[in-house]
Amino acid sequence: MAVAAYEKVLGIDSEDLNAHYNLMRVYRAMGDKTKAALHDAEYRRLKEDETIRAIAGDLRLRDPWANRESLPIHVHEEAVPPPAPAPPWLASLGPHGYQTDFRYLTSNHAPIRRDAVEPSGASRERPKAPYVPVDSSGPKSR
Repeated sequence: MAVAAYEKVLGIDSEDLNAHYNLMRVYRAMGDKTKAALHDAEYRRLKEDETIRAIAGDLRLRDPWANRESLPIHVHEEAVPPPAPAPPWLASLGPHGYQTDFRYLTSNHAPIRRDAVEPSGASRERPKAPYVPVDSSGPKSR
């Protein structure tokens, strides 16, 4: 019965770590070493590397938000993350997030038309391709 339940879980999420671990234990208890080894291999492949948590440990100690986000199961109390401090270079972009031309281009130059403009006196026919003679003597022998 446990095997059927865990197989159903793996049908929904084939990378469910707990299902592979528990199926490994169930198959070992049943004496099926082949299936136990299969689920043991999947469990080890999907298992989180503990050294990653140690590498990010200093950041997680300094930043409670990053610590909470790194936990496999956590609760979001706010709808958006806390605001990040603005980097110093952001002020150089201008008040709207970009630097404008202060109306220089728009006041001194006419806007560019986006629709196609036909040159005066141009015909609507496509130009004909140049004549290229074709050798009709047949295939060349080597």
